[in-house]
Amino acid sequence: MIDLLWSIVKYFLWFILVAIIYLLWSLVVKQYLEWRRNKKYPNVYTWEMFIPLMGDTAKALDLAKDNTYYFYDHIQLAMEPRKFDIKFNLIGPTPIYVIFSIKAFKEFQALVPRNIDRSDLTVRTFGKIAPEALGLRLSTNNWKQRREAANKTIGFNFASKYIGMMAEK
Repeated sequence: MIDLLWSIVKYFLWFILVAIIYLLWSLVVKQYLEWRRNKKYPNVYTWEMFIPLMGDTAKALDLAKDNTYYFYDHIQLAMEPRKFDIKFNLIGPTPIYVIFSIKAFKEFQALVPRNIDRSDLTVRTFGKIAPEALGLRLSTNNWKQRREAANKTIGFNFASKYIGMMAEK
């Protein structure tokens, strides 16, 4: 019995250790590597020193202490002519790029594919479960026929008779 309890405690402690390592990786190390990578570009604005876990929240708190609007910093950076094209923000584990210049926007727009279809979803979870699902099929000439068949199956036309009654209540 004691061996069983010790095994449970041991696995629980291993789980806690792995969770702490994952959180440190995603909230400190990964953020630092992103910050360092973006700091080397002269047209990308990042804060002067790395602030773990806080990121731009620390800057927002400093501005709040000075009774300054948070986006005032964005406005000042955007008004400086041709100095910065992009501002790099970190909010939690998510990197955010704020585009200031038309040139950077056009470069970003060129990276976006013109023909976006559903074929790339087949490698993700839902695509593995149901690879031939209606939402994952490629757009072909008969997409309107498939959509109408799905809507009739779900019964949108039947339910639409009751929308007025639901809106009144």
